[in-house]
Amino acid sequence: MHAPLRQRQQVRYPLIESGNTLRVTAGQGLLYQITTTNLTQSFEASGLPAGITVNAQTGVIGGVPLEPGAFTVVLKASNASGMNVAELALTILDSSARGPRGVSLSAPPPGVKME
Repeated sequence: MHAPLRQRQQVRYPLIESGNTLRVTAGQGLLYQITTTNLTQSFEASGLPAGITVNAQTGVIGGVPLEPGAFTVVLKASNASGMNVAELALTILDSSARGPRGVSLSAPPPGVKME
């Protein structure tokens, strides 16, 4: 859930607001934007699977995931006032699995803050 408007105005460090769940298929392109408030100066993402990288200036996570699996990716956004950390649950589906393919994003469950 997002911080109330009053809180956002008082906080000067970045607040990560992007969805916390991502599902893609192995071998297909992935493109995910870390969205933030408060003029983020740099981004980090640790725990990314092989084939996926993060652009430290733009916050774009992209590439082609090579192997299926479940990954907990730790996202960080920083500026001169501080840093915000959030987790992204990344699921790479087996390319031979049947069913819908592509990217699926979801917002955090009610009552969960992305801090």
